[in-house]
Amino acid sequence: MPALKRAEANELPPKNVVLALAFALELSFEEAKSFLDLAGYTLMCSDALETIAEYYLKKKVYDVLRINRALFGKEQRLLVG
Repeated sequence: MPALKRAEANELPPKNVVLALAFALELSFEEAKSFLDLAGYTLMCSDALETIAEYYLKKKVYDVLRINRALFGKEQRLLVG
């Protein structure tokens, strides 16, 4: 098993991980946007992952497995692997 690497203070997690955490925390759409902004990211409608994430956030659906199935169906990277 490979050793886990401790993140550096200036390292940011990938955007899909930040989105997964927003769903896990059951943030509203506006809260999730602010949360992403704190991590240095924004939601862009041109990205299918983000469009799907936005849809589920606005519908207040926080089931990551359901969201991952939708992402997988569109051949997008998953929120969490």
